[in-house]
Amino acid sequence: MMTQNIADTIRHHRKRLGLTQEQLAERVGVSFQAVSKWECGTATPDLSMIVVLANFFDITTDTLLGVDIAKKKECIDAILAEYNRLSNLGKEKEKFDYICAAYRDYPGDNRILDKYLWELCYDPYHEYRGLLVHEEEITSLCTRVMNECVDDEVRYSAISIMCGLYRDKGDIPRAKEMIARLPLEMQGEETECLYERGDNEEWWSAVRANVNNLTSELYIKLRNQALYAPVSHEEHIRLLKKAEKLLQIIYDEGDYGFANYHLGELYLWIANRYRVMGDDKHCAEYLKRGLSFVHAYDMLPEEVIHTSHAVRGCVFRRAEVSSGFEGNDMKRELGYLASFSIYDDVRDAEWYREIIAQFAPFASDTK
Repeated sequence: MMTQNIADTIRHHRKRLGLTQEQLAERVGVSFQAVSKWECGTATPDLSMIVVLANFFDITTDTLLGVDIAKKKECIDAILAEYNRLSNLGKEKEKFDYICAAYRDYPGDNRILDKYLWELCYDPYHEYRGLLVHEEEITSLCTRVMNECVDDEVRYSAISIMCGLYRDKGDIPRAKEMIARLPLEMQGEETECLYERGDNEEWWSAVRANVNNLTSELYIKLRNQALYAPVSHEEHIRLLKKAEKLLQIIYDEGDYGFANYHLGELYLWIANRYRVMGDDKHCAEYLKRGLSFVHAYDMLPEEVIHTSHAVRGCVFRRAEVSSGFEGNDMKRELGYLASFSIYDDVRDAEWYREIIAQFAPFASDTK
């Protein structure tokens, strides 16, 4: 079929240019017999001639080869839609057979390859133990993807599959080597999956580390909504207070560690918004609360071991924090407050002067 597509395309574009087979042969530097065989479909141009012919006809190599990219994408979208439909219906064997056939038809498509690999992992014909049943093919395809694929999502998926393969084989060191190839935000979940759920220290440690990291990530998402979403100051405050509750729930024993920094900035942002709204009573309350947590962060020991159940045993180390500021956090935050114009008309107010006077002694040029 591909040969006939090329034959039809060469013939069509030769005639479009008003050339005979002999003239085309002369223009591209081949024999008349070669052009005749191309158009009859008994032979195809070699790789170097594909590029020459595409340039001569002023078309893409895909067009010359008869590859309709838009139509191909449409077909693959339809395949994936049907795959998802079978998946939603719980038709596991039909889904497996369907994607295997699709992979045979489109072995070079990354989306289909990704689905095919996962189907091999959970082969319903082998009681979902496909990782070891199809170990050789899975390893070969994943290695190819990891080395050649430029689609990050598909490449990370292949790495995750290899993590599971080594885990099932009991080769935890190799699995950890694979995990190290993933982005940091993906490593926690994969590490947690290395161990059997339940009463073992490795699993508990991985889960708690995951909770600790995800809490920080979720806090940042909520904070960014509050800082940058085009909503009212009241809504900003509402979002910031949701972030506050998150930290209080996870670190319920007050062992905030680095979250002292998060709470310090969070309360100061709330104070700023109350100041803009002209609510100096609440501004003072949150300004004082924020600077209290800023001081608590500055006073943390070099190492904090969390005690709250959800994150128990997780360790915060000050040496691992990159602050980008030579002074301590109190000096930085007081510097920011001094530069904010929203406080200009209350700098002489008694409540503002008292708060600044209370915390100014804690500002230092060194950490």
